[in-house]
Amino acid sequence: MKTLGNHIYALRASYVKQLTDIANIEDGIMYCRHLLIAYPRSELASRAQSTLSHLLYRAFQFTHEIGYLNEAISATRDDINTADEPADSRVAFLLRLILISLLSTRLKLLCHEEDLHELMELFTTAADYDFGGLHHWEPFLYQWAAIAYRFRHPSASTAYGHAMSFVQASLTFAPTHDKQHPRLVSTRSLHTIPLEYASYHIDTGHLEQAIRPSNEEEDYHGQKCAAFVPQSIKFVWQTPI
Repeated sequence: MKTLGNHIYALRASYVKQLTDIANIEDGIMYCRHLLIAYPRSELASRAQSTLSHLLYRAFQFTHEIGYLNEAISATRDDINTADEPADSRVAFLLRLILISLLSTRLKLLCHEEDLHELMELFTTAADYDFGGLHHWEPFLYQWAAIAYRFRHPSASTAYGHAMSFVQASLTFAPTHDKQHPRLVSTRSLHTIPLEYASYHIDTGHLEQAIRPSNEEEDYHGQKCAAFVPQSIKFVWQTPI
């Protein structure tokens, strides 16, 4: 008979990542479901729930069967609903990022409107968390802006506002040109997001904002936002018609 420690060891994320045989993955899925029934409302059940969503997504990666992805999304939603907030607010935040990844994958495949709306709500909720760090949230900020822009969602302006704030914060942590340049080179998003932000304003008919932020935007994003706009766009704006 397995002890609690054996069960927890079997559920470790590093082991799930190594699974490449669909039969083993499906065995893991059955194992997690058994633990959820046998040990309800326990720490083990919480770990099994989290591992279950990873295994289901792993199965989707190898089979491309949408049913696995749908189940992974449902399992992650259940995990979020059972998270103890605010005690486990960091865990709840990370779970929302996982759900964002899963829903983004399904949105790309099926373009369901309900997935888009749920994603936008998740992005907005996740943006309210503040742990004093930017590591986990950074790529999702850019993803939020890209998806909102692609589907012309009303939150696009807010999404780009958060993304530009991150760009500004990243360069603030590297205040000198000698430190900013390597950061810009090594982090592609720090270069592309300002260009996409300018493109968004152009597409929505706010050409002047693409080049020079308003006073309100300057207060929110910082005075350096305009410096990111490429010279070609500035030339178009400044050339008499």
